[in-house]
Amino acid sequence: MPIQFHYQNIEQKRTPNGRVTRKVTVYKNGKGYKSITTHLPRKSARRKTIKKPLTKKEIAQITQRKFIPGLFRDCKHPPQ
Repeated sequence: MPIQFHYQNIEQKRTPNGRVTRKVTVYKNGKGYKSITTHLPRKSARRKTIKKPLTKKEIAQITQRKFIPGLFRDCKHPPQ
């Protein structure tokens, strides 16, 4: 039976290098994703977006309203 829970949270942070947006979305069918989007400074153009699915453990913690330290840690670009 799918979870009857819909959750969405968006956080925006301004930095000298531009704006960073973090999103977490959990759908009623028990699936969800997390994403980080960076924007250029003084423009609304997107620089890059990284989107990854949430694990079942993360979804369970979100439905219980628990804080997850390091949730976006795996959404970073590898060094070039």
